[in-house]
Amino acid sequence: MMDGNVFVLGILGLLALVAVVTIWQMFATWRARAMLAREDEYRGLSARAVAAQESSSRRLDEIAAEVTQVRVRLDAIERILTVVE
Repeated sequence: MMDGNVFVLGILGLLALVAVVTIWQMFATWRARAMLAREDEYRGLSARAVAAQESSSRRLDEIAAEVTQVRVRLDAIERILTVVE
């Protein structure tokens, strides 16, 4: 009778161990998938930030060119006003 109990306890222990390892691996897989999803979101955010920075840089260059043109025109107007005075 004792051998039967030991055998049953051994099988139950083995089944419990298999269940614990299976659950552990399921959670590890879930965490890995969540981490990959976060990384994909960060990559997308990074790509959008780079695109926004490039757009801002282009617009800043355009504004700088416009300011330069305004400065040239203002200098011409100042010269004309100086001559008129």
